[in-house]
Amino acid sequence: MLFYLLISVFSVALASESEKVFGGRYAKVGEFPFVVYINGKIFCAGSLVTFAKVVTAAHCLTVGGQDRSDINEVYVLGGTVNLKNFNEGFEERKINSILLTGEYRPRSRFGGKIDSHDIGLALLDYPFYSGKNLQVMNLVSWNAAEFKHSWDEIVAKKTICYAMGWGMTAYRLNNFGTDVVATKPSPILKVIQVMPADNESCSMLFPRKEDMTMYGEICVYSVKNSETICNGDSGGPLVCDGRPYALLNHGPRCGITWYPQGYLLYWNYLDFLTLIGTRLIIPKWLFLLSFFLLSNYL
Repeated sequence: MLFYLLISVFSVALASESEKVFGGRYAKVGEFPFVVYINGKIFCAGSLVTFAKVVTAAHCLTVGGQDRSDINEVYVLGGTVNLKNFNEGFEERKINSILLTGEYRPRSRFGGKIDSHDIGLALLDYPFYSGKNLQVMNLVSWNAAEFKHSWDEIVAKKTICYAMGWGMTAYRLNNFGTDVVATKPSPILKVIQVMPADNESCSMLFPRKEDMTMYGEICVYSVKNSETICNGDSGGPLVCDGRPYALLNHGPRCGITWYPQGYLLYWNYLDFLTLIGTRLIIPKWLFLLSFFLLSNYL
């Protein structure tokens, strides 16, 4: 049973590090209309659960830490893949508050480098409008058993999936050769191909007490050499057969393809995703028409 913690807008700050796509191709306009860009002093990706609610990695939304910004300084961009030349249907919103699971444990695994139950919700100050380039994510099922069964078929069929984010296209090591420094982030959403691994091989990467596969953690491997998730874009979705299945939690150093990237499947958190908000779709034209009619009536 999950417990939930609602944190108000006044007390929240953002993590300074996340994951990003290194290499890959540019996403087409409208190809992934549910993907949004989250930006403050750091940036992450997320997916629209509803037009007023974004799911992303919890460590993008957690309290405290060095160089973190208040949540009311963060904005969410939807309806565009290009952050410099916004396409038709682009909209911007602020975050009003966030919601985390009571089981979230920051830096509790892998020598303090990886979080447990790393999933969170950002509740927006005002809903986005529905449009051809701006839609909520279409899960394969809102039933946990059906969702998990569908994922097992994805793995069994060795389906090629897609990871994505507004990530750097180049990097360098610091002077000590111990850390990656971004040198050229992409202003356009980028996409790479990945292959899911089975749970048994994923479990072997962690000590038994740190194994999270029973809670939906999975591992995926890059299909092409030098195309990986890299520093900066946690929370981005994993899309298989046109459906989002998981969000990015952690990954290897940029360009390392032999080590897997870690994602968290939604199936164990479906009840959490339905908390607060509505799945009602309000097209922009309908809202404007209603406002016009009401103004004339008054």
